[in-house]
Amino acid sequence: AYQKGLTPQGTLSPVMGFDLGYRRKLSDKLFVLVTLQDFLHSFHALTANRTPLLIEQSKTDFDTRAIRVGLTWAFGGGKPKDPGFEFQSGGGGAGPTP
Repeated sequence: AYQKGLTPQGTLSPVMGFDLGYRRKLSDKLFVLVTLQDFLHSFHALTANRTPLLIEQSKTDFDTRAIRVGLTWAFGGGKPKDPGFEFQSGGGGAGPTP
């Protein structure tokens, strides 16, 4: 997904983008999470096709900008384990994440 692809006519660039996430502890059991997906509008892919009869280069821009706000609540007794923060692109594929 993050590697250069090879086609019979040319190459596909890795799909690239930039996301940002922030997590804040509100209490021992409540956390808020804010994620800005592609906030720099940098999610794009490049394609280059080269044959004896055709030379083509194109850039595809994806409008995947989004803001997500979430709450995490720990149920049960005792002090909850810190949920940590792991941010991944999620899809792992060659296209924009939904």
